[in-house]
Amino acid sequence: GGGEEGKRSYLFVFKDNENQCRVDGLGRILLPAHFDADKWASFMTDSVRKEAEEKASIAKTVEKRQKEVASALGLVHLFCDPDLTSKPEYADFLSRLEQDDGQVIRSFLEKFPKMTQVPIRIHSSITRPKFHLHKDMGLLLLSSDCTPEKLVTLLRSRGDEAIYIHEKYKNEMKGKDDLLLEVKRALKLQGLTRGECDEVQMKESCKRLLLVPWKDRQVFEGLRLVVCNDYEVKGDGSVRIKWNWR
Repeated sequence: GGGEEGKRSYLFVFKDNENQCRVDGLGRILLPAHFDADKWASFMTDSVRKEAEEKASIAKTVEKRQKEVASALGLVHLFCDPDLTSKPEYADFLSRLEQDDGQVIRSFLEKFPKMTQVPIRIHSSITRPKFHLHKDMGLLLLSSDCTPEKLVTLLRSRGDEAIYIHEKYKNEMKGKDDLLLEVKRALKLQGLTRGECDEVQMKESCKRLLLVPWKDRQVFEGLRLVVCNDYEVKGDGSVRIKWNWR
């Protein structure tokens, strides 16, 4: 991020799936990656800077409170959608947990301590479905109007499944990170990231990169490689290669 005359710093996030510039609930300035620099610059008005600063300040306070509430109840993983962080409905949700004072949630977790490990993510009350389990990451996704009683009911019915899926997901992510690190070290790359390709294609490409003969590896040394769906050398020095490169 950059600052205005060095006084304030802003966090810019360039996203492929955004179609408009906006400030999210964490105070981050989201910029569509396919927009040009002029569009990005025109968005940075004084009102946008003020919005980013206010939301970042609120988010910092809310995240501190979120940790305190989770710790008091014994929950290890409690967080919310970024856009919900600075909204009153999430503050109201945290208040309901505080008012419970452990009578429902903490007493349940004391009897079933394994359930403290269930990752819980809160979303807006207008999001549907209101309550469900993320089948890939093992997150228990709950509406912001969830009550302590409903939370315990969901932990009781879906908690074991959530923990199993989440542990499997973490192991898969660790395996992916280990593979990326192995490729970076083998080819002496400065960077290696995934662009417009899926996880399976990225994994396949990495495995093939490890098969590059030793005599040819010097051409990769020092490169910032982006595995994607085309070939291009970018102005910032990064090199894009197609995931099924030849």
